[in-house]
Amino acid sequence: MPVQFLLQGLDDEQSVVTGHLDLASDDADAEVRRHVVLGAREGYRGRGWVAMADPTGRTYCVTRRSPS
Repeated sequence: MPVQFLLQGLDDEQSVVTGHLDLASDDADAEVRRHVVLGAREGYRGRGWVAMADPTGRTYCVTRRSPS
């Protein structure tokens, strides 16, 4: 399976450059539930994505983009 990277510039001003993973999923709601069972916390739901926090508090997103 190929790996694709998207680098997105953000408008917020921070003293350091940050980033997070976006994970594509054909069934984002099921994937979010699976991550919650594994210890993640669900955050904000946007159009096409759900912000998550892993058990250590690091942010990532589950998106509705097709993995293929």
